[in-house]
Amino acid sequence: MNNPYCLERGLIHIYSGDGKGKTTAAIGLAVRCLGSGLPAVFCQFLKGVDSCELAPLKTLGATVMKAAENKKFFFEMSEAEKKEAAVSHLACFKEAAALAQKSGGILVLDEILDAVNCGLIPAEDVTELLRERSSSLEIVLTGRNPSDEFIRLCDYHTDLVCIKHPYKNGITARKGIEY
Repeated sequence: MNNPYCLERGLIHIYSGDGKGKTTAAIGLAVRCLGSGLPAVFCQFLKGVDSCELAPLKTLGATVMKAAENKKFFFEMSEAEKKEAAVSHLACFKEAAALAQKSGGILVLDEILDAVNCGLIPAEDVTELLRERSSSLEIVLTGRNPSDEFIRLCDYHTDLVCIKHPYKNGITARKGIEY
């Protein structure tokens, strides 16, 4: 492959677990790809307020996408709100996947595992993307509790385990660190 903007062979990463750092690791990989001249699509699910990492990713040249902003946690949503969120999340997923399939490089699907586990995006749609992706597309899935099928399909799986966290001592999420 002679295109300098494509990987010779794209692989699949999963960053999962209950520990801090899944999104941070995915962002680091996206920045590395951008730094080497590869395109990056960063798509975020289930997060309400814009996290501080989105603006620098855009500045570095990443295409940043986000499902419609959630005003509530999933467990707080009514059935109607969950249906509305499912439409938004699935549309965002499909748009990000189509764009990344054309451009190559890296596609980060941040919190997609949780979106699948909540029923907002069908697991089959993600599995199909993983199986049918362009050979030059690197894909990163983040979140908790990946399915056995996702684990079988991935090439890297890092599970971040929370050993100690300041939240247990009453320190809430801090801008610039946790979001």
